[in-house]
Amino acid sequence: MPRGVYRRKRVPQLQTFSVEDVLHIDELRHLHEEVVSWRDSLEGTSLQNSNRYQLLGEAASALSGAIDELEGPIDELRHLVGELNFGDMKFEMLKVKGHQSRAERLDGALSLMAEAARTLKDNAETLSKFDEHLDEEQLERLIELCDELEEKAESIQGYIEFPGDV
Repeated sequence: MPRGVYRRKRVPQLQTFSVEDVLHIDELRHLHEEVVSWRDSLEGTSLQNSNRYQLLGEAASALSGAIDELEGPIDELRHLVGELNFGDMKFEMLKVKGHQSRAERLDGALSLMAEAARTLKDNAETLSKFDEHLDEEQLERLIELCDELEEKAESIQGYIEFPGDV
C-alpha cells in the first residue's frame, strides 16, 4: 500500500427489520428443500452409502422437526401481532454481507426470530403500562408465545449440522 494511504476499517452496519417481516419459517423451509434435493441427487450413486448422504438425511429430518416445532407458535404469534397492530415494530441487527453457509443462514433466521420475540415482548410490557385499551389476555398470551419462540429458536441454533459446514 502506498505511503500515506490508509485502508478504512469496515464499520459493522445495522439493518432494520420489522417484526412482521421475520416472523416466518420460510428460510427453514427453503433450507429443508435444499437439503432434501441435495440428498435425493445422491441416490443411485456411489455416494448414497456415504457419510455425507447420512448427514443430509439427519439435517433434513432435524429441519423438518424444527419447522414443525416453530410453526404453531409463529402462526399464533403472527395472528396476535396483527390483532394488536404490533407488526410494524422495528428492531436492528448487524447486517450480514457475503456468502453464508447453510448453518449461518439457519442461525441467522433463528436469531431474527428470537430478536423479534424479544422486541415484541419488551414493547408489549411497556405498552401495557401506558395503554389501558390493550387486551390484557392477548398481551399475556403474546408474552408467553414470545418466550416460547425465543427459547425454541435458541435451542435449535447450532443443533443442526450440514455437510461441508462441519
